[in-house]
Amino acid sequence: MTVKEYREYYFYNRPTWDIEAQARGEVDEEFEQPAIDLVIPEQARLAEILCLQPDGWTDDELFKYRVEAIDLMVALCDKKETGKTRRAQRPARIEASIKQESPESDASSELDFGPDPFPLLMETTQCPDCIGDEQMPVEARKFKYCRPPVLNDHFDDEHLGRRETAERRGEAIWCGHPKCRQEKFDHVDHFRGHVERVHGVSLRSSDQVAKRRQRQAARREKAHRGRQQKKLAKMAAVRM
Repeated sequence: MTVKEYREYYFYNRPTWDIEAQARGEVDEEFEQPAIDLVIPEQARLAEILCLQPDGWTDDELFKYRVEAIDLMVALCDKKETGKTRRAQRPARIEASIKQESPESDASSELDFGPDPFPLLMETTQCPDCIGDEQMPVEARKFKYCRPPVLNDHFDDEHLGRRETAERRGEAIWCGHPKCRQEKFDHVDHFRGHVERVHGVSLRSSDQVAKRRQRQAARREKAHRGRQQKKLAKMAAVRM
């Protein structure tokens, strides 16, 4: 039985099954609210406000949460969730509320001696650009690819083009790491040397990037010729 057939069978018979269960005196299963399992803290808090509303909220509480929901929506517009966010290891617990920054919180953060989430020396499979993207969740910024070549594919496809454009225009090239944002470089190879020397991440050289692009262009051309040949074969078959 295919999925479509089973779906039709289920919804056709479900009302009858419910009536028969009621006649037998069976108790319906209690509905369990699914757990809110989201990576972005603002998104998790917004879902909590919208989906877990108690009946006893006063007008003042309702107004307060409406304002908080609007603030969260505005903050969420500045965030982005990538495919690797879902693959990243989730934190054990996502904070239920988003606290406003204050001088007191800044002072306490200076005394936080916990492990640095964004150390200068990175893993060899971490992206030196994504780690500084504050629009991404922390877990996505610290994401580790399975192998260095996969990381290099991601960097070449997503981040390298902007730096090559800056080099052609004579503009300064930057480092995306949170601790190196003031660093400026004259050309892409200078930036690659900095990333390998300071952050421990080896990126492809310009020659390696050029060869990869040639292979990609050859594969695209081959695929295009294959589609054209199939199209001509179909047209010839129709004429016959």
